[in-house]
Amino acid sequence: MVLTTFARDTPVSEVLPVLARDGCFIVRDFLTPEQLSRLNAEIQPELAKISPGSKRPPKDQYLNQDFHGARTKRLTGLLSFSPTLPEILEHPFIRGMLEATLLRYCDGVWLNTAQVIDIDPGEGEQILHRDGITYGRLFAESGRDGPEMMVTFMLALSDFTAENGATRVIPGSHRWSDVTDYGDFEQTVPAEMSAGSMLFYPTRTVHAGGANVTDAPRCGLGVAFNLSHLVPEEAHPFVVPEEIARKLSPRVQQMIGYRSFLDKEYAGVWEANFEDLADYLKLD
Repeated sequence: MVLTTFARDTPVSEVLPVLARDGCFIVRDFLTPEQLSRLNAEIQPELAKISPGSKRPPKDQYLNQDFHGARTKRLTGLLSFSPTLPEILEHPFIRGMLEATLLRYCDGVWLNTAQVIDIDPGEGEQILHRDGITYGRLFAESGRDGPEMMVTFMLALSDFTAENGATRVIPGSHRWSDVTDYGDFEQTVPAEMSAGSMLFYPTRTVHAGGANVTDAPRCGLGVAFNLSHLVPEEAHPFVVPEEIARKLSPRVQQMIGYRSFLDKEYAGVWEANFEDLADYLKLD
């Protein structure tokens, strides 16, 4: 099976039937060549400073080397040094997909993580998983038909191939009745795509990084969002300096916790003494 691929200018309305059927799709050349070049220039010096492998303690039996990878580098905190990332967060297609998925349930979304995942040669297959596992029993007990909690845009910063560790997905797994069933690797399909392209998948789609049996790294940028009512993976307010946050758009400021989530029908969250955090911080 080959994953359905759309052109960059495809309307969101046209991808939704495929998303409902497969739980994933690819957008070809999502980034412009100039954006791709800038992103790689911003990321590579920071990536060179870190080592592969998990930073979690060995006693953690799930989120350790088996999940993070012994030969995989994971770079976070990108908004602190990437001027290009805000452009991506404001992309009309991303906004449209968020409106069709998460923003049905809440006033805004957290940027869960913007994480470079660099799979080096010799890395094995990652554990198959669904991203909803981040929320533990809440996700497990919400079942197949619960609200969407998280969506991910995986941007290829280098070519993704079956041999170099392209993200692998199980199409249709988001419709399985048991969300604790992760299937097996024989059911997966590699998301093969050229640098600058993007793979999209929501909370319940089973996926994993593939094995890299080549002699070059596979570099991707996973940009994930979650409901405003759930805690994100990255603690952005403690990582992104306020002077940088003040220069971002109001929408991106909210994504990283510098503005409140004020639902028009229900109680607001992430406030300062019932005051909009933006007013408390005196943001423009």
